[in-house]
Amino acid sequence: MLLIGLNLTFSDLLKVKKQPLLIFGITLSQLIILPFLAYLLVLLFKPEEHIAVGLMLVSICPSGALSNFYTLLAKADTALSLTLTAVGSLLSIFILPIILIVFYSHFITSESALSGIATTQAVLLGGTLLAPVLLGVCLRWKFEVKIVKLLPLLERCGFIGLLFLIAAILFKNAGGIGEQLQSLVTISSIFTLLAMASAACISWLTSQKSNSAMTIIFEFPVRNLAIVSIIALNVFNRPDYLLFAALFVVIQTPFMLFLILYSRKNITYT
Repeated sequence: MLLIGLNLTFSDLLKVKKQPLLIFGITLSQLIILPFLAYLLVLLFKPEEHIAVGLMLVSICPSGALSNFYTLLAKADTALSLTLTAVGSLLSIFILPIILIVFYSHFITSESALSGIATTQAVLLGGTLLAPVLLGVCLRWKFEVKIVKLLPLLERCGFIGLLFLIAAILFKNAGGIGEQLQSLVTISSIFTLLAMASAACISWLTSQKSNSAMTIIFEFPVRNLAIVSIIALNVFNRPDYLLFAALFVVIQTPFMLFLILYSRKNITYT
């Protein structure tokens, strides 16, 4: 999350002031639409508990930094992507505890544990989201020339770190992948396509230009795996909840690459 702050300038943050309805509308629509789609898929496919919970965790977490990378490759609106990711991450600090209580109350046996989720999540997400983003913004403001030079290296390190996280999750849960692979691929693919379709509909309804529309389409399906990991491990103490999230990132990659190629070949941005 530090990279999000390092990539943001104060002029980028002013986008929120200039386009508050768009920024907060897109952010809140993700928090409503994606969990609803995930819940429908759980009802339809009735997957095993750890897959169902993994899907719900993916759906309620904010967009991941990979959406910024995909947006950059697609030559869409990178500044808008960074702003949407940052605002979504900041809002999740306050909204995620509430959503967790609503969607996961049936996993909690006591009121004290239930209230503990909200407290734990507020502290954890405050430390892993708000503080790094603000630190990144301040470092960018204080040492802008040096930060700009270091950003490519830092971004590569962040990408490598994500790959290691995915590999570690898959390695730890390797025994359960084979027998559930069909279910994981099917649900991940459908959820990705539904998220992209929802974003396209919202972009059309709000009359977004091509670059903004493509940015929003990347924003919806790409979720923050690091935050899923925090919730699964520190709140639920269930590493198996991460299996869906890790495979979800892998399975949705071809969809994102196709979208990038389509964007670069067929859409002219102005």
